[in-house]
Amino acid sequence: MAVTGDAPKIIYVRDIGEAEAEAFQKIKEQFGFYSNNKTIQALFLKFLEQQKEISNLKNDRNKLLEKNRKLESAVEKVKQFAKVLNSFEDD
Repeated sequence: MAVTGDAPKIIYVRDIGEAEAEAFQKIKEQFGFYSNNKTIQALFLKFLEQQKEISNLKNDRNKLLEKNRKLESAVEKVKQFAKVLNSFEDD
């Protein structure tokens, strides 16, 4: 799947430094591709998958934080109720 409407349309591996070229070669071998374009496409897709996963994890985290807040509030109410009950016993 080609990326359209975005510049530059062609990505040349020669435009990157030596360290980046070595890293790119390792990634290319890991994916098992001979083509630079296939490797770039796979990297874009992997990036998009990870962005989606990060978004899902953030949503899950926010839900858990909200549940935790509600539980802490409930615990605090129970503690306050226990104090009220204890004050009746002291009388």
